[in-house]
Amino acid sequence: MTPADFRALGETEPPPGSPFTDPTTHWIVPQCTPIVGEQPGGPSLAAASPATQTAPTSASATLSGTTSEYPSPNWTGFQSSSGGYSQAFSVWHVPSSWPTPPYGPTYESSWAGVGNCNTASDSMLQAGTEFDVSTSHKPHTYAWYEFCPMTPQKIANLTVITGSADYAWVDHSGYDQGAVRICTEPVGASSFTCTGTISVHWTTAYTVGSDFECIAERTAVEDSQGRLEIPRLSDINNIQYNDCQGYNGAWQPIGNVNRYYIYMSPAYDVQNDPRNCWAPPWMAETGSIYNSSDFGIIWYRYGYVVDPASLCK
Repeated sequence: MTPADFRALGETEPPPGSPFTDPTTHWIVPQCTPIVGEQPGGPSLAAASPATQTAPTSASATLSGTTSEYPSPNWTGFQSSSGGYSQAFSVWHVPSSWPTPPYGPTYESSWAGVGNCNTASDSMLQAGTEFDVSTSHKPHTYAWYEFCPMTPQKIANLTVITGSADYAWVDHSGYDQGAVRICTEPVGASSFTCTGTISVHWTTAYTVGSDFECIAERTAVEDSQGRLEIPRLSDINNIQYNDCQGYNGAWQPIGNVNRYYIYMSPAYDVQNDPRNCWAPPWMAETGSIYNSSDFGIIWYRYGYVVDPASLCK
């Protein structure tokens, strides 16, 4: 599709250089099924507020916007803090090599999204890829989207393999309206495969103009009793996010907007003391922004399994 094709459909043009306007892109009609047993995406389990402690290395260099820090037990990445965005876009690579996890299976989601999902009127539209690793060294990868708090959906006929480059573009354009597109390009391939537009519908009020984010997340999974827990984090060292941008009338790179710098840390309320809630060691940290819209992820360790109900608030 050309930019004119998107305009003819009444849709925003994608960022320049994205595979959505590449004439060699192969398009598929997406087939979506509910995801059972794990829940990629979802909100950060800590409120977005500036942190008083410093991450283990220097935070993102301030470009045009300002940076505040906050820790999260399940997120690392960047989120705009000024609001006003209805779309998000980013690209990343699924890891091409990984060690066998020593403590049991591990999980990770990479995604771009708009919103927070903290209240019914501030839902969140997300799209990304999953990267899980079993103790037999086998990876499990797939593409997904979620209109939080609805059930995440797997895009069953879009094959994501290790080492691939993957794009997500989400458009949360108003009440009962949303759209998702995801692309993947395997290593050595000469073109992308992209889904056609996935229309998403929700039935609660939504105020257009929220935060946008590009995030690596510890995927929530169900335990043997069907309760959600935050498992150990897959080894995602050196995952690179490129072209992390949000749309508020024009595409804005994350480095040019006010933003939160988010780092992943285990959360325990030791002796009910809130000062102990976000104690080291970190599991993953967000690298500095370069080229206005690119950054990496620094993986530190697998982390602890956490019951979300036990997290500090």
